[in-house]
Amino acid sequence: MSASISILGNAGRDVSLRYSEKGTAVASFPIASNSFKNGPDGRVQVTHWFNVTAFGKTAETLAEYVKKG
Repeated sequence: MSASISILGNAGRDVSLRYSEKGTAVASFPIASNSFKNGPDGRVQVTHWFNVTAFGKTAETLAEYVKKG
């Protein structure tokens, strides 16, 4: 089973690319996504962190193009 979602945000660090024992590329990195909510002191920014893991050709492409920031 797999899922596909879209997250808009900034990479928290450069992509870490490694290869499994079978030679499959595995990429991982965190993404920070900001949202805003109304609090007692007015509008407050909230940051949500997501850990991303990708496999195969997608992992290799992410490692090539995604940089921190």
